[in-house]
Amino acid sequence: MHNFPFSYLTFNKNKAKAITVILLLLTTAIHPLLAQKRVCISGTVTDFDNHPIAGADVFVQDKDFKDLYHVKCDKKGQYVLRIPSGEYPYLSAIREENYPQSPHFNGNVTDARLEFWSWGFIADRDTTLNLRYQRMEVYGVNVFSVQGGSATYQIYVRPMSLTRTAQWMTDRSKPAHFAPEADKLKAEVTIDGEPVKVLLKQPVREFATAEQTLDAYLLTVAMPTKKESKPYRVFRIVLEDMENGDKGEALYYMK
Repeated sequence: MHNFPFSYLTFNKNKAKAITVILLLLTTAIHPLLAQKRVCISGTVTDFDNHPIAGADVFVQDKDFKDLYHVKCDKKGQYVLRIPSGEYPYLSAIREENYPQSPHFNGNVTDARLEFWSWGFIADRDTTLNLRYQRMEVYGVNVFSVQGGSATYQIYVRPMSLTRTAQWMTDRSKPAHFAPEADKLKAEVTIDGEPVKVLLKQPVREFATAEQTLDAYLLTVAMPTKKESKPYRVFRIVLEDMENGDKGEALYYMK
């Protein structure tokens, strides 16, 4: 049996305790990352004629529109994203070669498109998410119910027609109107896959700057009849400019 000095034994006991504490701290810090569930978001990006948009980029973004995750669609417009489960402010899809404001725009005006947006995206399970977009951008979506009001949902949305935007850019002396009048705006809404009736379309002017306002709408829609098992609702808003045929859609996740 070795006769170690008491000071030596005390030092090694303290050292062992310190190492144990460090290992516990490291385990506590690393464990959430190791345990965090990842989900698979997959689908196809197409236009409204069901043509795949090959090479489209699908992004998951934070509140400042910074890219968190990104994948490029294959030649069939298909994509697969594997991301940590959670809530994300935005999911978007765009093919920059077709986007007129992109430095990568190919100059083909007849094939120009805008982009797709999903607002308040909730990735809590493996999901098939097929995205469509064309020449109407369904932007700035928000959904709420009026407190003390009727059993309806109010959908705030800013329709942005590429055709109308291009016309305005040729003569900016005119007021900017990127959306059609109410009687020329076709709106279809589904909630958790169930079509609901659009009861009212109210034009709104949205403040942009002291010199400019933008076209927006407040859509009043009926409540769905089916109960949803998930702890949130998924709204799909499809808009069409009946004068020029520009179409677009967006998703909104409501907790």
